[in-house]
Amino acid sequence: MNIEQALAEMSKRLNAVTITKEDLLRVTQEVHKLPPDKRDWKDRLKLMNQLFNGNQDKVLAIEERIVAMTALITQGKLGIWAVPDESDGAMKIAEPVWMAAASETLLFSETGAYFDAEKFLAYILTIAEPEGNS
Repeated sequence: MNIEQALAEMSKRLNAVTITKEDLLRVTQEVHKLPPDKRDWKDRLKLMNQLFNGNQDKVLAIEERIVAMTALITQGKLGIWAVPDESDGAMKIAEPVWMAAASETLLFSETGAYFDAEKFLAYILTIAEPEGNS
């Protein structure tokens, strides 16, 4: 299997996993309770394995979705939808962002998982409009 086939298989497998915004929020809240030196990817995966009873695909899907969402935030692609909230670097992230991170198609490249920024933001605006938050 070549790299393109492996990435396509990974995308298919992880996008088939049902993830909710509550799953993402639960993980981030639990990770935030850990000491800062215990928040690396290994410790996050260990924690998620405990939270989701060893469901490896769910754990990996959540990790990759959070990493991809964080990349959009770090790159400044989400503007006012994610703003600094605490002195420890935490962000206040609007609910539509969590909803998009849970449901938008996760894409994969040789450098990792990512979301299509334009589609992600369009989804946020679509779900925020009916709530009067646009």
